[in-house]
Amino acid sequence: MARASTYTWLPLDRFFKIMGSNPLHANGIFTDLQPIRSGCDDLWLQYDWQDAQHVSRESLAEAIKDAESQIANFVGYNLLPTWEIDERHNTEVPGDPTLLSSGLNIQGRWKTIRTDKYHVISGGQRTKSVIEAGAAVVCSDNDGDGYNELCTVTVATTVTDDNEIRAYYPGESGTDAWEIRPLESVVISGGNAVITFKIWQIAQPDLLESLDATGINGDTAANFLSTVDIYRVYNNPETQVQFLWEPFPNCSCDNGTCETCQHGTQYGCLIARDYRLGRFAYVPGTFADGAFTQSDFSYWRDPDQLRLWYQSGWQDKSQDRPWQQLDPFWEKAIAYFAVALLDREICECEPLIVFWQNWQRDMSKNDAVSFTKSFRDLDNEFGSWQGAIYAWRRANQEGRRIPR
Repeated sequence: MARASTYTWLPLDRFFKIMGSNPLHANGIFTDLQPIRSGCDDLWLQYDWQDAQHVSRESLAEAIKDAESQIANFVGYNLLPTWEIDERHNTEVPGDPTLLSSGLNIQGRWKTIRTDKYHVISGGQRTKSVIEAGAAVVCSDNDGDGYNELCTVTVATTVTDDNEIRAYYPGESGTDAWEIRPLESVVISGGNAVITFKIWQIAQPDLLESLDATGINGDTAANFLSTVDIYRVYNNPETQVQFLWEPFPNCSCDNGTCETCQHGTQYGCLIARDYRLGRFAYVPGTFADGAFTQSDFSYWRDPDQLRLWYQSGWQDKSQDRPWQQLDPFWEKAIAYFAVALLDREICECEPLIVFWQNWQRDMSKNDAVSFTKSFRDLDNEFGSWQGAIYAWRRANQEGRRIPR
């Protein structure tokens, strides 16, 4: 796969498809049907040092991550569902400093906390479990072009949500950087999951890391993986919120049990009160047998601080797997913005180079060609490159940004 050590919401293979690059060449692979072109080797390599004159997949992933982070920070939410880890907040206190809160609001309901990210989904932590390690890959020529590019993996599973099925390079313990993305399809039926993806996504890792930067022969079956690891990646609701109480002076607590220089603690659950604006009600409770049982606060007053674990992010419900598949609206914004952030040349055929250079053009410069751009476009927070302006306009479309 077009992989990199930097994990991005937009898979590199999706980026190359948007930009019109040959998927084999983007993964450093050539075949008799898709040979290296004369005048330009047309192959993307893994690292800059393998070809110091051109952008590598690693540098590209860093640019994509930068573009994603800037857009997400501006609009106020993750562009794809993501888990937040140990996010901390102080709870609201009464206006009268002599009073303590009971943990309930004026309506008699549990109080709420506003999270750092909008479009919340649910409380919980990201968890992985192996469905099958070393699952066999079967390759076939599904389109009759003479090349076995479609890979199919079939595994037995009790998982029923196709959002939770992921494929990884074998022996990598399900590390995110080795996830095979995007998957062509995931179909669950009769206790089996059938997963498909492309052959160029599973080139042997030692060939990607090779000091010999001449590319990978895609006509040699041994140059590709014969097995992959299939995991379940899901939301585990057991740990959602931890309540923290600061002890009073002389280590006195309202329930009589606290230790010097330590917070009193208790766990509970989160109830989404406003999904779009990221508002959770927090409730003390005990988790057992897959569900929470409500309890009282251990210290009989509202906690001073909260530690949160939750999943949040924009979901394009028109996608088959909205937890894995980025909204196409954001895909192009990220791709074009990332191109604008690159500082090296690409190795592609001439038409694609011209296309890329269009998104890298600095629209604030005065040269032989004039452009009609508003000062608002040129002075935006992302930059004055054409790709940055494109992303800025998308992020400012009505309903996309949620201001603080």
